[in-house]
Amino acid sequence: MAQYAWLIPLLPAVSALLILFFGKRLARGGAYVGIAAVGLAFVIAVGVALEVFPANVRTAHQAEEALHGEGTGDRGQEGGVEAGGEEAAAEEETAAQPDEHGVELPSGIESFLLERGVDITGMTNGAFQAGMRVDGLAAMMFLLVTFVSLMVQIYSLGYMDGDPRFTWFYTMLSVFTMSMLLLVIANNLMLLLVGWELVGICSFLLIGFWWE
Repeated sequence: MAQYAWLIPLLPAVSALLILFFGKRLARGGAYVGIAAVGLAFVIAVGVALEVFPANVRTAHQAEEALHGEGTGDRGQEGGVEAGGEEAAAEEETAAQPDEHGVELPSGIESFLLERGVDITGMTNGAFQAGMRVDGLAAMMFLLVTFVSLMVQIYSLGYMDGDPRFTWFYTMLSVFTMSMLLLVIANNLMLLLVGWELVGICSFLLIGFWWE
């Protein structure tokens, strides 16, 4: 399911466009479109979590077993280090390799990581990559953002009922959700900054919604 994680930010982005252009013609000003999109994104986020979390738990168990085995091996016997000589020291140095988060794991054991990207040429200094990075932290944030956004959109059905700019409000909610998810899934600094700035713009527009 992790290979479909790109759908999580895409769904609220599509719903934002649908609500913006067709919301006034849809039931409840297009609110149901936004709720359905975020709800589906939450379902995909649950699927991603069910793939990522057990994989990392297995990694933790494998690392614990490997480290436990190293700690109770022949090195604990008298003269074990001397018998190995320089080879034993070399093996000890390469036994643990830091992963992408700086955590030392035994050689051959890695935590879950899925990263894919597409190069977009024509930029100022070479290519700009638009891609996704899915790991344990991203999977957790997918769940948090989609669940909270889903609750906000459902609650707003009653809270914003009758507001003359009801459709615009739900458009901004969908863009806000997409921006946060883009920030979470980004696999490079430039894409992360795009999501960060969009979050700021949407915050400004939603906080100042009743500027009239």
